[in-house]
Amino acid sequence: MYKVTVVHPVIRKRKIYWIDPDTGEMSNPRRTSPKIGSIESAVREVYGIREYINDPNLSVRFIVIDADEFRIKDGYGKDNKKYGTWLDKVPTDLIEDITFECAEDYLQLLPPDIPEEFTVNDAAKLGMKRDEASLIIAFLYKVGVIEKIGNRGRSYLYRMKY
Repeated sequence: MYKVTVVHPVIRKRKIYWIDPDTGEMSNPRRTSPKIGSIESAVREVYGIREYINDPNLSVRFIVIDADEFRIKDGYGKDNKKYGTWLDKVPTDLIEDITFECAEDYLQLLPPDIPEEFTVNDAAKLGMKRDEASLIIAFLYKVGVIEKIGNRGRSYLYRMKY
């Protein structure tokens, strides 16, 4: 009955600052976190609402940001960082805002040079991680923007409907 927008932040780069609980002193970030967020990995979060994606009142927004993360050095280990308490995340830069308003918009998750008929392996060869390619193709199939048209060897063969 109403317009609903699901907003999911995707943290591309994260700097981690450690705060000493005794002195309150904050460390300089020595490095950025090795964990890198991507739109493909964010699809995992909206996979659970895939049956509602075709509803015209639902839109999904992925906001790609950089952020600073603050943690307290109250864990264990020689530097007290292992299982330290997470305190806060603060966005520092807005990189991209991607909005999906209809099921066809999700086709932009596939590589632009994907052939008309493709398998998960074809998508993985074009730069996607294999598990993310599998998840995205399964998502697109459940949403109804691609269809299974047969097999190529032991792999399902897909084609875009639009």
